[in-house]
Amino acid sequence: MGYNHPPAMLPLHRPAPPRPAHGARALIGCVATVVLAAGTAAANGGGAAPQQAEADDDLDAAWQEALGLRPTEGAVAAEGAREDASDAFDAEPAFQPDGRGAAWHWDFELSGRQLGRAGLDDANGDVERRTYGIDLSVTDRRGRSGWRFDYGFDAHQYRFSGATGLLPGTDAPVESLVTHRFDAIYRGVLGGGWSGTALVGFDIGMETGADIGDALTWRALALAGRDVREDLAIQVGVFAFDRLEDDPFVVPAIGFDWRIDAATRLAIYGPRARFSYRYDDDAEFFVRAAYRNDQFRLDDSGPNPEGTFSDAAFSVVAGMRFDAGIGEGVLATARLEVYAGAIVDRELEFRIGDVEVGSSDVSSGVVFGLNYTFGL
Repeated sequence: MGYNHPPAMLPLHRPAPPRPAHGARALIGCVATVVLAAGTAAANGGGAAPQQAEADDDLDAAWQEALGLRPTEGAVAAEGAREDASDAFDAEPAFQPDGRGAAWHWDFELSGRQLGRAGLDDANGDVERRTYGIDLSVTDRRGRSGWRFDYGFDAHQYRFSGATGLLPGTDAPVESLVTHRFDAIYRGVLGGGWSGTALVGFDIGMETGADIGDALTWRALALAGRDVREDLAIQVGVFAFDRLEDDPFVVPAIGFDWRIDAATRLAIYGPRARFSYRYDDDAEFFVRAAYRNDQFRLDDSGPNPEGTFSDAAFSVVAGMRFDAGIGEGVLATARLEVYAGAIVDRELEFRIGDVEVGSSDVSSGVVFGLNYTFGL
């Protein structure tokens, strides 16, 4: 049985250490350091003033910073900012330090996702899907414990073609659907090296004109996590969720966050897995696999009156995520993510109560999209 809009399992994060110098740059840096040290020793041996020795030390430090052998003051500040934010809620925090000084941080996300046209395996016709979304979140950044509140809205456009065998009497069983998502998350310190996360959320997935009360489902999550090694954190707990035409379902929630090295990370949380490699200070490559089951209540005037429609899919995508900050204002913390991949397993299902009235597997197809996030 699948998850219904599972939340991120909020893996714990530790800041990556400064990148080591490489190749010729390291060699040049070492030579420069030796030359400077020799000059300093000669000056001291000849009775140079203490002020001259201090100046030489400053020059030595400046050379090392310029050649990448020593972190700059800005890099040290950035690492400190990341460490301060390591207990925040972001599963994938911004690469650049967040300079907003307010206790509560607002973030806004625009997203678009396209599932390419694919044939129906058990019925005539094919289907294409587009989703456009906005998400607004506010997070308490004042300490190791605090709240986060999320609201998300998605508009889904389905384009069926020749789908005469999916539901009787129609070749376009659904067209435009919407989803509203509400989440309240609290994270705190449990003691003994453990942290705790609790989430309560509500989804309203519906066709225009459907009854909102009949479209409402809930989600609840309780997690405990801790670092078991310097490079490995685990989380364990339970996830419960409601379904439109079935009883609520409860499953274990298990995840881990393995920082393989300074640039490489693997995280698995619930029905999602993500491998990432940071190839630059402000950019990374990632591969992500995820399962999701979108459920919608239909209106009373369509081919499946007051019934439900579900679209369950497992996808694997690869993409890039990088800083897109502009200036020092609202857009300074902006991030852009682009990705493409494949839907490797997908099923569409129509039901009335506990009776299935139409369903079909969907052939494998392409998926691509982008997410743009910035702070307010």
